[in-house]
Amino acid sequence: LAARLTAILRDMPPTIDRARAMENFYVQEIASGRPNLKDPKGKKVAEVFDYLDGRINDGVVTLIGKVTPDRDKAGELFERVAKIPGVQDVQNQIETMTPSSGDRNLRRVIARAIFRSSHFQRFSTQANPPFHIIVERSVVTLIGYVQGEIERREMEQIVRHTQGVLRVVNQLQPLS
Repeated sequence: LAARLTAILRDMPPTIDRARAMENFYVQEIASGRPNLKDPKGKKVAEVFDYLDGRINDGVVTLIGKVTPDRDKAGELFERVAKIPGVQDVQNQIETMTPSSGDRNLRRVIARAIFRSSHFQRFSTQANPPFHIIVERSVVTLIGYVQGEIERREMEQIVRHTQGVLRVVNQLQPLS
């Protein structure tokens, strides 16, 4: 992804505003379900514990998802998207999860357990795994994609057997 972006920026004519092109690129990534990127200032937009999605219809961008309460991620994305030429309106439906030290600890324990599994180790160093782990009030929602039904069930079992998890909502979709 970084190589693709670097190549795009290198090949752009000098008359194009590179900062604006970067912002457009990030919004496209968010709208296509790949939001685990750093913004042009190097700050992470989202992570595996956030879920972001977007829809565009006649110049109206609708941002949806859930984000951790670390900072005002929903507001940051709203501001960035609103500045893009051609965007007429932004509907911000991103929910910020309730701040909770219990949920924050649960996120760490779950991520450690998932990334220790031989099926998911390959994602431990990726900034953008194809799945997201949403923890709110000790209820865990798994969203995204895995290779097959075995990985789908394994991730659910890892989370289900984690102490402190009240319920698991498995919305993972197998690719095969």
